[in-house]
Amino acid sequence: MALKALFRGSTVLLVGMNVANFGSYLFNVLAARMLGPVGYGEVVAMITVLTLLNVPINVLTTVVTRFVAADAAHTDKGKISALLHWFEKRLYPLAALVSVVFVLSAFVIADFLNIRSVWTVIGIVGAVCAAFGLPVVRGGLQGVQRFFALSGSFLADTLGRLGAGLGLIAAGLGATGGVLGLSIGAVFSFIVGRFYLMRGLPAPTKKSFSGQELFRFGVPTLIGLGAVTALGFTDVIFVKHALAPEAAGMYGALATIGHIPLYLSMPIMGALQPIAATAEREGKNLLPIFLGGFGMTLAASGIIVLGFSLWPSLVIQFLYGEPFRAAAPYLGQYSLAMLFVTLSTMTTMYLLAINRTRFVWPLLVIALAQIILYTTSAQGFAQFLTILTYSSAAALAVQLPFALWGTRSPR
Repeated sequence: MALKALFRGSTVLLVGMNVANFGSYLFNVLAARMLGPVGYGEVVAMITVLTLLNVPINVLTTVVTRFVAADAAHTDKGKISALLHWFEKRLYPLAALVSVVFVLSAFVIADFLNIRSVWTVIGIVGAVCAAFGLPVVRGGLQGVQRFFALSGSFLADTLGRLGAGLGLIAAGLGATGGVLGLSIGAVFSFIVGRFYLMRGLPAPTKKSFSGQELFRFGVPTLIGLGAVTALGFTDVIFVKHALAPEAAGMYGALATIGHIPLYLSMPIMGALQPIAATAEREGKNLLPIFLGGFGMTLAASGIIVLGFSLWPSLVIQFLYGEPFRAAAPYLGQYSLAMLFVTLSTMTTMYLLAINRTRFVWPLLVIALAQIILYTTSAQGFAQFLTILTYSSAAALAVQLPFALWGTRSPR
């Protein structure tokens, strides 16, 4: 039954989220053609900043998913409402505080990333603020396995990006307009997701929620997700800082295409989390769930990687046009590295969902070593890609024993 639920949930999310992902990539492609390598490099840099800032937010999504799934297993919707309200009371004031700090730091961020206008940095603040509400919305929908509504939240984000972002670029706001579109999409996604989440839940009941329980699960989750996110995304930040603006823009296009296997597999991971968490609570055999998720992820992303490796010039030329063609020779290796990152991310999500956390420490060591190598050894595309490939492969290698042999052992 768990494998059937995984397949069914994955299929729903696969359709919904990949329509959303297609729209997001359409935004990237059209923005690149409208802005050129330099302007597009600034947009990609801000997308990556938002991705890295979202690491603790994604931790909260995982935490909310796990605890909501546990209550859903006992069909206690009143306790689910109470849990979601508990998070909201604490996250919304924090969102305001972080947004103010981000605005005050905008000049420093713009200088480090060689971004021409500070308003391009400030334009992402709406997305930063909305990011503190999305864990409650998406984690809640994921935990109760309402995958249609979850897909709708992702689609709302994409529609906001396409409509507002491209419209503002066309209106002459350049990279700043594209970044503002990201903020508008994130806010729209939050509004739509929260409407559908709260619509199906009763008033909160009194629930005793332990901060200690949250801390015990949240800290290793933060380390694990932070490490795997760093493995897959920090290269763009260091490239933007180290290389010339035009080269950084080309690398940004390479990274955007190369991450397609990761985003294509996100629906599988989204369905896997609550199913694995529920199965763990019920004492079921977890290994078939992991192998099913791993196999589906490998199949979904491996086909894309193969295509990118065989026809890199065609892919770059079709999506981004002639100005970005110099990046084509590197697409095969980048997409291979992203295959390792994708499988590592899937394994991370699975192990965290079943509350097996010892793997986070070797993963953290690899992520820190990668960053040190970026700052001391990388001077061009080839060096960045070599470091990315070997570090992501090493991360997957250290995780697999925990997933294959550690899922029935004591925590």
